Amino acid sequence: MFGIAKTRQEVQPPTDARALEDIVLRDWCGRDVRLGDVWSENPALLVFLRHYG
Repeated sequence: MFGIAKTRQEVQPPTDARALEDIVLRDWCGRDVRLGDVWSENPALLVFLRHYG
């Protein structure tokens, strides 16, 4: 089987997301996007995908 965790992992979200607002990532089209601009008017979900192959 593929990497099944033996113990449950705990999530620790930041207490203040403003610490993340100036981080710049690339969107699916390759454009730079500032995180603070993404959630300025609506909630945002940030997902990291890892490619294994």
